[in-house]
Amino acid sequence: MDVIRTARLPLFFLRAVLGLISMLCFFWGLTVLPLAKAVALGFTVPLFVTVGAALVLKEKVHLRRWLAVLVGFIGTLIILRPTVDGDLWPSLVVILSAVTMAISVLIIKNLSRTERPNTIVIFMVLLMTPLSFPVALTVWQWPDAWTWFLLILLGFCGSMGHLLFTHAIRSSEVSLVMPFDFARLPFVIILAWFFFNETVDQWTLVGAAVVFASGAYIAHREAQLKRQRARVLKASI
Repeated sequence: MDVIRTARLPLFFLRAVLGLISMLCFFWGLTVLPLAKAVALGFTVPLFVTVGAALVLKEKVHLRRWLAVLVGFIGTLIILRPTVDGDLWPSLVVILSAVTMAISVLIIKNLSRTERPNTIVIFMVLLMTPLSFPVALTVWQWPDAWTWFLLILLGFCGSMGHLLFTHAIRSSEVSLVMPFDFARLPFVIILAWFFFNETVDQWTLVGAAVVFASGAYIAHREAQLKRQRARVLKASI
C-alpha cells in the first residue's frame, strides 16, 4: 500500500484533470484530422515543455538545445504545411491538447522529485478513470470482443509508455527528454499507411527527416557534454 501513499494528492488531481483534457482534445482531433497530421501537431509539446522547464522548473536550457527543439518543430511545420483551411479549428484543438500535455509533463517532473514512478502511474489510472466516466456515459456503447482486446492493448501500451516516460524524466532534465518524442513520427506514418491507407507525400518524409535529425543531434551533443564533464571531474580528482 506504500505505492499509493502520498502527501501531494492535489497535484496528482491537477495532473489527472490536465491529462483528461489533453486526451479528449487529441482523441477528438483524431476523428477529424489525418493521423499523421494530428500526431505531428502533438509534437509541439516539446516546445511548450522546454519553455516551461526553463521558466517554471528553472532548468538550464542551452542555446543548442533550444535550436534543436525549434528545428524539430520546423520539421513538424514542413509536414503540416499549415494553411487557414477547414482543418484550422481541429488543429487548434490538438494544439490545446499539446499545451495541457506540456503542463502535465512539468507536473510529472515535479512529482518525480518525491514520488516513485509507479505511484505516479497508478494515481493517473485511479483518478482519470472516474473523471472520464461522465464523459464516456454520453457516448457509451458496449464494446465487442475485438474492441475489448484493442482497449486492453491500448491500456497496457499506454501504461507502459507512461511508466517508462516517468522514469526518463525522473533521471534526466525534462527539456532533454522531450525532443526524443519526435521519434514517434515515422512509426505513425507507417502505421497510418498500413492500417488506414493514408498516403505519405514527399514533404512528410522531408519533415520526418528534419525531426529525426533534431533528436539525433541532441543525443550526440549531450553525449559530448557528458564526456567533457566526466573528463573535467576526473582531472580535478
